[in-house]
Amino acid sequence: MNKRIIFGLLSIGFLSLSACSKPDDQKDTSANSSSSEAALTDNTTASIETPEAQAPEVQPQAAITAMEVVQKFKEAGLGVNEERDMTPEDYGLAPMKAASGAIFGVYYSEYTASYLNGRVTVYTNLADLQEVKAFYDNLSAEDPQYKSWTAVNEEKLILLQMNGGIDEVAFGEFEYILGTV
Repeated sequence: MNKRIIFGLLSIGFLSLSACSKPDDQKDTSANSSSSEAALTDNTTASIETPEAQAPEVQPQAAITAMEVVQKFKEAGLGVNEERDMTPEDYGLAPMKAASGAIFGVYYSEYTASYLNGRVTVYTNLADLQEVKAFYDNLSAEDPQYKSWTAVNEEKLILLQMNGGIDEVAFGEFEYILGTV
C-alpha cells in the first residue's frame, strides 16, 4: 500500500509541476506555435546555402583579347602578317592556359618573303601567365634551336612570345607597344 501512495503522490507532483511550468498568458496556441516554427524554419533555411543554391562560379574575363593586342601592333605600323586566333596545335607543347591567343607572322629578312611567328596570349591570372613565360624561357635556355623572345604586360596579363630568329631590335618595337596597351 505504501507503494501506491508514493506512486500517487509522485504522479500528482509531476502533474502540478507540468501545469506550473508555463503560465496561461505565456502559452502558445497551436496556430501561433506553428507560425513561429515556420518563421524560424524560413529564417534558418534562408541563411544556409546549399551547393545547388549557390550561384555558378563565374570565370574571370581578360581585360583585352589577343587579337586586340595584335591590332595595336598593326596600328603602330609594325609588320604583322596573316594574324589569326590560335588553335590547340599552335600552342605546341606550351601549357594551354590562355583566355585568348593570336599568332601572326613577322618578316625576319628584307631579302625573303618568308616570316617567323609571333604569339600573343592573354590570361585571367598572373600565375598562368608566369607559368607559360617560364616554359618558353626554359625552352630557350635548354636548346638554342628553340630560342624565343618573351615579354609581358603584367597589368593586362599579356604574354608576347616571338621566334628567336626575329631581330632583337624588331622584337623591342613589339615589346614597347605591348607596354603601352
